[in-house]
Amino acid sequence: MTTMKRGKSFSSDLLLGAYPLDLSEELSRMQSGAYGPFDENGLPLVDYSQWYRRHGIRSSGKPFPTVYTPVTVAQFGLAHHQKFCLTREEKNKEPFLTAANWLVENLKPGQDAFWVWKHLFPMPVYRLQPPWVSAMAQGEGVSLLLRAYEHTKTQAFLAGARRAFQAYLFPLEQGGVSFFDEEGNVWFEEYPTEPPPHVLNGMIFALIGLYEFWQMTGDVDAHRLFFSGVLTLIRFLPAYDAGYGSRYDLLTKRVVDEKYHRIHIAQMRVLFEWTGEELFKRMAEHWESIWNHPIARAKRAVFPRLTPYWISMQMKRVLGS
Repeated sequence: MTTMKRGKSFSSDLLLGAYPLDLSEELSRMQSGAYGPFDENGLPLVDYSQWYRRHGIRSSGKPFPTVYTPVTVAQFGLAHHQKFCLTREEKNKEPFLTAANWLVENLKPGQDAFWVWKHLFPMPVYRLQPPWVSAMAQGEGVSLLLRAYEHTKTQAFLAGARRAFQAYLFPLEQGGVSFFDEEGNVWFEEYPTEPPPHVLNGMIFALIGLYEFWQMTGDVDAHRLFFSGVLTLIRFLPAYDAGYGSRYDLLTKRVVDEKYHRIHIAQMRVLFEWTGEELFKRMAEHWESIWNHPIARAKRAVFPRLTPYWISMQMKRVLGS
């Protein structure tokens, strides 16, 4: 995944333009059937029995479902919007808006004055049972709905983005997507577990949604939360550096594969572009330089993703606890 050049969109009245991270490879994975089938409207579903089996995760009870995943639908729409911005072809506009309409229709009331996309499938790695919410889904959903509003001026899309943004204002214990640690640092959690895992890519996808909502609406809370989240990352970013790769989160601390490593690098570049914080630029350059280093490759081969927490979770699943 690479950083998209925002530049000028094909229409001068558009503020956001294409999504800042290139999602074309992710769209190709969906279209290849790697995730699962498509519905009658052409939206992707995820076959979690197939997905978890491929990743060595077994079901301890009934089979995993084949379902819509809010993140997958949002990325599908954002990827087609990127193609639409490049080609101006209607064949890419239709799936982009179909995905946006699905997000509006499936945005549900949360525990308080906010709306969420509920995940209706289990996440065994983090021991989550449905329904659960995700800051990554809220962020990418907001990003897609804002673009749908830009192109159509349909108020339902803007209203949906406003409703989804409100989830950032509520902590995990109230059904929101924000977590405040003991030192007051704010995290936007992809997985609402206890303790929170602080997934790096999910945090940054959530920040992108905040930044774009602030850019589009001028909302002062979005501005405050975005820069508060940036300060959290500046403080903790070194903890995601394994020396021979980047870590997925701060709970399992597993080192990611090439796909996620490239996502991390692209996200660092976006944050540097938006904030001017040199740490993001330095980390992007560092992670890019170490990936193909012979010693780093050897370490990733010997210690692929094994950490004490990861091993403990695998044992618990095997033993059924």
